[in-house]
Amino acid sequence: LNDLDVVYAIHFYDPMAFTHQGHWDPEDPLSSIRGLPFPIQAEDPAVKNIRQQLFVGEKRRALEILNNAIAQAESGDVISRQLEPAAAWQAQFSRPLIINEFGVLKGGAPGKSRARWLRSVVIFAEARCWGWTHWEYAQGFGLLDAKTGKPDANVIRALLDRR
Repeated sequence: LNDLDVVYAIHFYDPMAFTHQGHWDPEDPLSSIRGLPFPIQAEDPAVKNIRQQLFVGEKRRALEILNNAIAQAESGDVISRQLEPAAAWQAQFSRPLIINEFGVLKGGAPGKSRARWLRSVVIFAEARCWGWTHWEYAQGFGLLDAKTGKPDANVIRALLDRR
């Protein structure tokens, strides 16, 4: 639109095998994936273990999703590669962008990996002067530590660290 008061919003959750692991719906194949680190690397012992568990458990669809995420990650920085088309669009049309929804389910993802993924998204957005807002406060993607009910210090650092 030819209106500088319009801000274009995007949601970002790639790779879904990481951000939605431990999915709340037991029918969703991603509910079978837990403990997947970020970045996803085929030779990581945790990744090998998850692949083996999915294979033995005959979780074919989950294994396919994980294998696709591994292949996607092999070609480099998956976050930059997935968000670069939006950056190119912004450069072409000179319009502001905001990632108004992004996050990682906290129940399935390792905490340090979750923080690494969040930090990577924030760095990409801020380097391009994009606004951003983390998806939700207290539920599955939330900022609160499930055990203490207090803000998760690693998540807060990942989102707000200005080093």
